[in-house]
Amino acid sequence: MAATRWAQITLAEDDPEHFDADFWLDLMRDSKSNATCISAGGYIAYYPTQLEYHYRSKYLGDTDPFGTLVEGARSLGMSVMARVDPHAIHADAATAHPEWLARDIDGNPLEHWAHPDIWLTCAFTSYHREFITEVAREIVREYDVDAIFANRWEGYYGISYSEAARRSFRDDTGLELPVAEQAEGWHEYVEWRRRRLSQLVGIWDQAVRDVRPHARFIPNLGALAARDLDRDLAERLYPIFIIDKQGRSGIEAPWGAGRNGKRNRGVFPDRPVRLITSVGPEHHQHRWKDSVAPAEEVKTWIVDGFAQGALPWFTKFNASVPDQRWVEPIVEAFNLHAAVEPVLKDLRITAEVALLDPTRAGQLRNDHRGDHEDGFYQALVEARVPFEFISDQVLSAERLSPFKVVVLANAEQLSDAQCLVLQEYIANGGSVVAAYETSLYDERGQARADFGLGEALASG
Repeated sequence: MAATRWAQITLAEDDPEHFDADFWLDLMRDSKSNATCISAGGYIAYYPTQLEYHYRSKYLGDTDPFGTLVEGARSLGMSVMARVDPHAIHADAATAHPEWLARDIDGNPLEHWAHPDIWLTCAFTSYHREFITEVAREIVREYDVDAIFANRWEGYYGISYSEAARRSFRDDTGLELPVAEQAEGWHEYVEWRRRRLSQLVGIWDQAVRDVRPHARFIPNLGALAARDLDRDLAERLYPIFIIDKQGRSGIEAPWGAGRNGKRNRGVFPDRPVRLITSVGPEHHQHRWKDSVAPAEEVKTWIVDGFAQGALPWFTKFNASVPDQRWVEPIVEAFNLHAAVEPVLKDLRITAEVALLDPTRAGQLRNDHRGDHEDGFYQALVEARVPFEFISDQVLSAERLSPFKVVVLANAEQLSDAQCLVLQEYIANGGSVVAAYETSLYDERGQARADFGLGEALASG
């Protein structure tokens, strides 16, 4: 059975005391979910781990909620992923292994923003490379799972100045870590981080497959997803992309859901995408994980996602259910997907307009870069013009050939080679719409004397 509708249960530490496995298994059946993702370990273990410093839920006792749910899901014929979260560790591990911790530029360890005496980890230390590898091995050895799904697997989201990170960056580049974003060495740091994180996924994936050959290690990804990956390694290691953009906040448009599918096709057109949807509101300023979003909000996000090729996946934080108003919209949206899936799976993309997804994550200069893309995206939606993304990472004559028009909302950083590809596209009859600072800077953010595409656009 293809894994096309995912139900995720993100356990909270006290869930082993009171979670109702039958409720979740009934929901999986009613929603026609054919795959599930269940919290297993990392930050907190929800099974009787035997690894030292792999923190067990203090409510676990002699129970095994992870194992119970795995067994139940398998009885329904479902695919199963085990969720791990390596972004933080508890005080005992931090004391025993200070080298695992993320650190600020002065060398101070970084405490968790939400939980006292919980410490953030650095992805470039032996914690990720060795300890989490052993966690993954233990899970796939002891449980009947198809994959490990890693949340917050990149560790600290900022620049970590751990000794391991400093040494690795120095050995690879001959440079010191940049003191801030866009400071000296930033371009090299972005490339180094992408390469090292992709290699880390390769280590984990191989460890899992050594134990269970059919299994894989699948990292969670943010909305920018494939833009921040080493392409060669991703081609080999990422059978699917799972996008963690759980809902909209503020005045974000509902089409933001489907954009995730388009954006990833713009880099890896043949790789399937799953879009995680939360049952609660995602306005981060007022975020309470036990709250429930309106039914229309939940359904719209799911349906717009799968209408643009991002298959549905819902997540519920903690296994207790104080408010069941989210259950019906999840069941309705998932059943709708089940009904239309036979048609959607055979549809082929015929769009003749492409929106360039510019410069890789972490390298853009403009703090308001998303505004330009949002405006063009909204205009194309309102005009009912079918369009696709194409990433500047794969910009070539071959990739541009299906399109009659390419829109450059604000492709401010284009290399000379990328400009040449676009110039040849125009010379061969293609049309380009360019706005704002498109091509005014090279790929490293250095200003040009004139627009890189200036001559081609002027002659057009």
